[in-house]
Amino acid sequence: MRVGQKASVRDLLELMITVSSNLATDILIERVGPARANATAHALGADSILVLRGVEDGVAYRAGRNNTTTARDLGALLAAIAEHRAASRVACDSMLAILGRQHFTEGIPAGLPPGARVYHKTGWVGQVVYHDAAYVEMPGGRRYVLVVTTGGIQLDTAAYHLVADVSRIISATASH
Repeated sequence: MRVGQKASVRDLLELMITVSSNLATDILIERVGPARANATAHALGADSILVLRGVEDGVAYRAGRNNTTTARDLGALLAAIAEHRAASRVACDSMLAILGRQHFTEGIPAGLPPGARVYHKTGWVGQVVYHDAAYVEMPGGRRYVLVVTTGGIQLDTAAYHLVADVSRIISATASH
């Protein structure tokens, strides 16, 4: 996609999820509106999510207007999608398909056994916060949601390894 080129909502969703495009995220937030995003998240059980601004809104950031969430909120949203409660079955399956095309796989997917399927979204905040939120389907049929957030880890690779290790432990438990 190039600057000035038209993009569909589906294209923007794909970019926002699979490659963490801040531009796509900001366009979608502007289109949907923070109030509607918050209301939808809250209706799905993500009570603490607060969307106040686009990702690249430096003025709002410097004024202390920051988007916030919790691991529980992210898990609630993934569970709602996986259980087809977030929207129609077709829409939820489409969301899962996009989540399944995530390009950054050094976190939760790295800790999963062969044959496991993962639908996830990674994220970074500044240089010391990394998270990965996933819906996982194990080869034996068990399913679970796992959200791991990190903070204060200076080296990205250390955060990735930590998240992968947590994923490995949880997946080993889920396999039994």
